[in-house]
Amino acid sequence: MNNSTSQTFSPNTKKRKPQTNNKGDWMEYKHPVIVSISAMRGGGKGGISDQIMQSYYDRHFTVLHIFSARSLENLYPMINKNCGFHFDKIRQLMRNKFPHTKHITPCRLRPNEEERYIKEAERAGFIKKRDDGIRMTQDGADFLNGKLLHCRCSQAIPILLMIPDYIQFNEDTVDSFNGVFWKDLDEYKEHLSEITTQDKQLLLDGKLKKPTYLRPVPLLKIKHFTVPSTELRIEKFRSEWTDGVVQARHDHRILVMSPLFFEGSDKFVTLAEIASYHPILMNSSGHFDELTEKEVGKPYKYWSLKQKNHHLMAIFIDEARSVIPSSKLHGESGAGKSKKSLFDKVPEMRHFKTFLYLIFQNPMDIYDGVRSQENFAIFKQTHPRLAGAESQWVFDKIEQDRFGFMRKFTRGQCDKLDRLKSFEKRFPKVTDYIDQRRPRLQELPSDNAYIIKNGYIRLIKNGMGKFHHKQELESFTGDTKITWIVDREKRPDDVVKTKKETKSMVQQMKKVKLDIFKRMRYSVEVEKKDFTSIGADLVQMQVDNIIPDMQYAGKSRTYFSNMYNKMKKRYDDSMPE
Repeated sequence: MNNSTSQTFSPNTKKRKPQTNNKGDWMEYKHPVIVSISAMRGGGKGGISDQIMQSYYDRHFTVLHIFSARSLENLYPMINKNCGFHFDKIRQLMRNKFPHTKHITPCRLRPNEEERYIKEAERAGFIKKRDDGIRMTQDGADFLNGKLLHCRCSQAIPILLMIPDYIQFNEDTVDSFNGVFWKDLDEYKEHLSEITTQDKQLLLDGKLKKPTYLRPVPLLKIKHFTVPSTELRIEKFRSEWTDGVVQARHDHRILVMSPLFFEGSDKFVTLAEIASYHPILMNSSGHFDELTEKEVGKPYKYWSLKQKNHHLMAIFIDEARSVIPSSKLHGESGAGKSKKSLFDKVPEMRHFKTFLYLIFQNPMDIYDGVRSQENFAIFKQTHPRLAGAESQWVFDKIEQDRFGFMRKFTRGQCDKLDRLKSFEKRFPKVTDYIDQRRPRLQELPSDNAYIIKNGYIRLIKNGMGKFHHKQELESFTGDTKITWIVDREKRPDDVVKTKKETKSMVQQMKKVKLDIFKRMRYSVEVEKKDFTSIGADLVQMQVDNIIPDMQYAGKSRTYFSNMYNKMKKRYDDSMPE
């Protein structure tokens, strides 16, 4: 026997039979998986993806969130508003003011706290102030009874934001967010006893920096990279990307990118190169090799999670329809680059020690060559039309399960599936019981999800991350006061297009305009909508990347009416039915 081999034995095993995940932890940490998360708008996919990301982060995976909506929601891990603490204070206030036999009456808040949280409860719509006191609203009762969901953030996670080199952040606003400056004189006095006149003026202006040893760990670090638009730039980008990923792992940060910081099709070029380079980074660079006991210096059973998961990565791609659009979508120009590159690499992700999560609204909007590679799917609240024909069996299975429950409770009286809904009206308590065990996807609570794996479905209860969950009306600049500019002189000129590429783009735009006319004609003739509503629909389609940005935002009702009439004259005679 040859004992001179230098390879390290790794006792990895795999189940002989496919696992349905009907019991135990449904998340996967050992074997790389590809997972899709889908839901209608506002259906709760953001909350569960935050929970999953937090779970991988806590286990010291290298976490990358490399695409999201343009609202910068994937930068929110670095924000903590202590929502959990404040909601608990409101709950304490209300249970003290409105005691109930089911709950122990808590002590009263301090006078200054009570005044503040009465205002917060009133702003939330939980109470109404009257001359004779305060009254609890229905929303307030629902809040106390746990029927209202809300953010419970208690922790901020440091992030590494990677941006093109033509994006320039205002360093003072970043430093202010990171706690580099003294807030006021009271904070200064807690740590230092003397101050010069000049420093005092800087402090009053909010410009006096703390000594390095008193500064907190910066929640936001920024790293620039070169957009990989040419062979020379690709080589430089790969080096910068490697440095960024390794730095994020070393500092225990989530690496994030956002399409908001890209000009033109640069985001697609960058994502395409990230996917192309990923096998090299994970398998050939040496940065993501599994550690050995010799390198760590102690037996495996004493390793930390950071050491055990040193070689593993979790990647999250939100708004996946933008970067892997199906053939039916008229996506942004350049999306084909990221689509082709991801299609080539996604099937092999398990060999790259990578856990990939794709997040979207409609499964049919995702290129089927990528969608078919998933190990399992997570469904949040959605409906059959949005989920697509391929998912109809899930809706049918849920309905069959509900029928089985009702037939059992009625001892066979409910003997046909088409009688189920009438029995649900007759037996509301039984229906409530069934709703808790097998809710319809259209009515799925925001803190529930269905795991779909190997033809089985499993209902789970999910939470959110420990960081702040961005709300629809919140803005990143409003919450952080961070600002930036685009230095267009630093952006490389677009590559000159060939005649073939130009011709292809012209043909593609013709198809887009024809599709827009068909949608408008359906809205006018079938749905009987006015042009104000039609214009709003088209603007929303731009936001959702169903159609490219046609500059429809801000256009008047007359504009859309004239546009439709011109298109009607052009297409009516020649358009295929």
